[in-house]
Parts: sequence; C-alpha cells; structure tokens
Amino acid sequence: HTAVTNDNATVVRALIAGGANVNGVGVTGATALAKAAELGHSHLVEELLAAGADARLHDSSALRLAAAHGHTQCVSLLIPVSDVHAQQDHALWLAVQNKHDDTARMLMCVSDPTLNECLVLQCAARFGNKDLLDRVLPISDARVNESAALVAAAEGGHTECVAALIPVSDVKAQDSKALRMAARNGRADCVRLLIPHSDVHACDWAAVVMAAQNRCWGAVDVLLPHCHKPERLCEVFNTALHHGRVNLVTRVAPLLPPSFDFSFAVSEAVFAGHTDIALALLPFVASDQHDLSGALCMSAEFGHTE
Repeated sequence: HTAVTNDNATVVRALIAGGANVNGVGVTGATALAKAAELGHSHLVEELLAAGADARLHDSSALRLAAAHGHTQCVSLLIPVSDVHAQQDHALWLAVQNKHDDTARMLMCVSDPTLNECLVLQCAARFGNKDLLDRVLPISDARVNESAALVAAAEGGHTECVAALIPVSDVKAQDSKALRMAARNGRADCVRLLIPHSDVHACDWAAVVMAAQNRCWGAVDVLLPHCHKPERLCEVFNTALHHGRVNLVTRVAPLLPPSFDFSFAVSEAVFAGHTDIALALLPFVASDQHDLSGALCMSAEFGHTE
C-alpha cells in the first residue's frame, strides 16, 4: 500500500513477484487497487488487475473511488471487471455530484436505466441526451432530489430537456433553483421556458440579479419585464451602470422608486468614465435631490468635456 501511495511501480512489481497478497487491505481498510484508483495511478491499476486483484471487493470500491475523483482512465480499466451498479450506482452518482462529466458519461453508457432510473434521468438531463431522457422519464420520478434533473438541464441550457421536464417537476423547488441556474449561466431560452412556472423573486440572489452579476444580458432582458421589486431593480441598475450598459441603465431607470438618488448615480457614471450613461441619466435627476457639483468636479478632473 505504501508503494502504491508513493506511485512506485518498481516496488509494486517486486512485491507482486514475491507473492504479496494483492487483495490485502491496509490500515485504512482499502485494498491496493482501491488506493491506486483513488490516486489516479492508472498504470498501477493495470498492474494490479493483471496480478489478480479483485475489483469487485467492497462493493467495487476501486471504481467508486476512481469515479469520485474523476480519474477517467482508471474508470475505463475498472468498468469491465467491476459491478457498475454497486450501492445503487454509487460510482455514477459520485461522478455526477463532483461534476466529472467525462467520467459520468462513461459510466452512464454502461448503466441499466431500469436499475436506477432517477439517477440516469439526472445524467440525461445534465448532458442534454433527450433520447435517453424520453426513455427514462416514464419510469422515473422527476421530483426526486428536489427536481435535480430539471436543475441540471436548465443549468446546461438544454431547452428540449427543460421543456420535457417542466410538466413533471417541482419547478419552484429550492427557491426556483432551475430558473436561477439558467439565469446565472445565461441560458435565456431556458429562462423563457421556466418563468411562467417559477418565482422570479425567490431567494436573496434572485434570477435577474444573478444574470446581471454574471453579465448575462440576454437573460436579464428576458427577466426584466417580470421583475417588480425595487431592491432587485436597483441591483440590476447598479450592475449595468458599473459595466457601462447604457441601454439597460436607461431601460431600468424609469422603473426605479422615486426615492432613488439619480444624482449619485450620475456621479458614479462620471467616475467610471461612462459619460454616455451620465448624460442619459440627467433627465432623471429630481430638483429636490442632491446637486450635481460632485459629478461636475469629477468631469473637470477627468477631462470629460461632454
């Protein structure tokens, strides 16, 4: 086990030749094969398998450890000699949870959809495999794990999968997480599909705010007509101003509450060098708000003659 941990192939071969028990467990209870798989030492996995190491020991722990760490080459070596469905497809679940997409795809290809249909459904949604999703959906519960399949499809921007999952999912689960993930990743088409079934203001990090923070302006455009909370609109306005999005700033400005300090926003725009935004906001400055002396001083200091 020490030789495997240290990736010392020479010592491993010598110990095997000397009759060492390749299926013996170390102080942690793991076999040498499991340790090699966990560390991604694919050449040692190959050596140990050739020497008779049993990949099915401890519910195919070697495969599960390789999958959990995304060691695709080790997984490919272990799949033919392991029980890929051990512990309810735990290897596939670990790969999906840890976002090792290549490993998950490899395991999904050898999984039986009828044995763990909900997990396979989530994988099909995550990778946009509509054909597989259509096969698994009739025998699955799409609401499992708080509609994780819908969230995965929305996050990846797989509109066909999202459309198929909406009628059978809890779209508002986890504060409308599917909508928020689609907005965060700029999946405007998925956002458009999800809006009628979601709470657009759910969670402190509302979908429109997440889209703006990630500069997903297409998603912001789709969400904005459905956003009516002043605090959300203010956050979108400030983010758009910071990034110099004059069209979005002027679109949001009329929606802001009367108490909003446009004179300060003008000063912020001047300071950031967005003179087009500063000029566009001047008509919104109310007579009873603070004067524009600060903005004027900054304009002079930075040479913004406009």
